[in-house]
Amino acid sequence: MDGVLDYVVNALFYIFVIYNFSYLCLRWMVIISWKLKLKAKKELSNKFLQSQGVSIIKPLFGYDSNMNDNLESFFELNYPKFELLLCVGEKINGPSLPLITELRAKYPAVDVKVFQGGEDVGPNPKICNMMPGYRDAQYPLMWFSDSRIHTSPDNLTEMMSHIGDLNVALVHQMPFVSHVEGFAGYLDKAYFGTQFARMYLIGDLLNLNHIVGMSWLLKKDALEKVGGLKAFGEYLAEDDVIGQALGKSGYKLALSTKLAVQNSGAPSTVLFRERIIRWTKLRANMSPLFFMLEPITECLPNALILGFYSKSFGFSFLSFIALFITIWFLSDLVYLHVLSNGNLGSLWLMFLAWLYRESTAYWYFLLGWVSREVTWGGKRYRLLPGGKTARINVSTAQTV
Repeated sequence: MDGVLDYVVNALFYIFVIYNFSYLCLRWMVIISWKLKLKAKKELSNKFLQSQGVSIIKPLFGYDSNMNDNLESFFELNYPKFELLLCVGEKINGPSLPLITELRAKYPAVDVKVFQGGEDVGPNPKICNMMPGYRDAQYPLMWFSDSRIHTSPDNLTEMMSHIGDLNVALVHQMPFVSHVEGFAGYLDKAYFGTQFARMYLIGDLLNLNHIVGMSWLLKKDALEKVGGLKAFGEYLAEDDVIGQALGKSGYKLALSTKLAVQNSGAPSTVLFRERIIRWTKLRANMSPLFFMLEPITECLPNALILGFYSKSFGFSFLSFIALFITIWFLSDLVYLHVLSNGNLGSLWLMFLAWLYRESTAYWYFLLGWVSREVTWGGKRYRLLPGGKTARINVSTAQTV
């Protein structure tokens, strides 16, 4: 019996050593691949761009202190033919309306339309908000972009360089964050620049078609063939479901070399926690098998497991843990350096934010299993089998 146990223990040791080495190689492979993509720019002719009009749909709700800069960056796009379809969630007196009026006066040459109140097509508030703009769009190409995204003048042109392939139906941008001083700002960067970026780039390399739709360009006719935007109003993770539906229909998805830069005016640990918990529950509900494997993609479980074999490496348990965490952090620091163009800020504060995120990831993982209720925009929803969602009536606590 002892011989069998020793065999199992030794087998687990070799499995985790091989896995960690392979995972490390894969992490380096995807970030090197990303770096090479940044250098391989495709030039587009003016004739092609003139013939490809784009409808830009932006859902707006409430008001953020950086909304002025974020929204104005879309008025300043260097692209020959586009329209801005601004979908204000409030039916009356939307706080973003004065800003829209000011920007329209400042940029009279930009084609702008404003829609208010949305259209009820399901529990997803963003889909409901965007539906009037989607129906009114005059161009066959559509760029959906969240209100907190800040863009650059050449952003749309870069995405268009991928959409020319007849089989490519959707171009998505990997979410990242602008640099904001303070622990909450570093926490956002530690998440989106390390664990999130690793899994996003690995998913793209393996053609898994899992996307986060903060900023994505797609062909409207392809979306219509899988049901149109309205058909996905019953999902909170509509972006991921749309990506899967397009992939199953034979279309390709392409990853832009431009990042979807979130430029939030007031990041906070509370907002970070709420978003991570919501996303964790969505992943647990939609991809439970993949979700079960998530812990072994994190630093601390691998450090602890291999730490039990620390004597095989010639280290004490604690010294091995410290060395493993240091190597993992330095590897993550490379990701952060590449994605932020070297703007890391305080390394000490970044390390503390990184360690906090690594330490709390398992608590969020447990919450993903124990509850199927999520909160988004102050409203409560219940996740149903298959990724669908139902609103929860707060007064009666009933699913509607």
